[in-house]
Amino acid sequence: MIFVKRTGGKRLLAIELKLQTAVSEQDVIDFLNSTPEARIASSLWSGDPFYETNSAAVHADIDVDEFCKQQRIDRAVAAQKVCICIDEWIDSGKNGIKEAARNRNESKAQQAALEAATYWTTSRTILETPTLSTFRLLPQDQSNFENPMWQARRIIALVLSSDLRLRIAKCRYNNCERPYFVFDKPNKTYEYGLFCCIKHNRSATVPIRVQHRRRKFEDKLIAWAAKYVREHATPDWQGNVIFKEKLAKHLTSLIAKERAPTRDNVTKNWVTRNAAHIQAQKSTKQSL
Repeated sequence: MIFVKRTGGKRLLAIELKLQTAVSEQDVIDFLNSTPEARIASSLWSGDPFYETNSAAVHADIDVDEFCKQQRIDRAVAAQKVCICIDEWIDSGKNGIKEAARNRNESKAQQAALEAATYWTTSRTILETPTLSTFRLLPQDQSNFENPMWQARRIIALVLSSDLRLRIAKCRYNNCERPYFVFDKPNKTYEYGLFCCIKHNRSATVPIRVQHRRRKFEDKLIAWAAKYVREHATPDWQGNVIFKEKLAKHLTSLIAKERAPTRDNVTKNWVTRNAAHIQAQKSTKQSL
């Protein structure tokens, strides 16, 4: 294997811990957006020359075929762990369809929190030579050449302990080809969730927005009807066909004055179907 030192990209630095790492934001995003096969070959498993130098050596008598076969299996399992934990962490900031990164917390992402904590507690700290000024973490298990699960936990821990924990997001558009991205407004509440672009936002939320508008307008019609019943109806109005026809015409006249109604008119049948809701709101208003 050839290990190449990375020179570009923003490095992830654990908060309040001067721990240098070769992992960058772009590394993490590229890893998450890769196919399962590409994740197995990701540079995150072998991109840190310091880690390679200080980890267990590959013995000359190793069965290379068996090693490579097991390596692929271990990397695939570890990669899946990263994706599951990062998704869990992102989801911890969701409340229904609404989403705010500032609401993410470990109590709602217990698996991610556990893996991150395990990383810190199962690593050994050494000083990087020749300066002896920078702390580095290595796995306690020195018998495993690659330690893919330890490296997976390293990714999870670095995300959760850096400001990336509030800036990493996953596009809610199901057909997004690169769903993971970085954004810069963690304090904002997104009413329909986070999307990587306006196009995907519109594609995913138009049906939801239309349904929401229709539901709000139906609620408005119920409120108008309840007011009319309260002011003009007799106690047995639900069985009075003439009154319900008058109510339907009244609501239709109000709809005509609306700027962007979701329906053109109301019929007697609509009044009949919604009579219970209208009566309930009428009774509620009367009791206030």
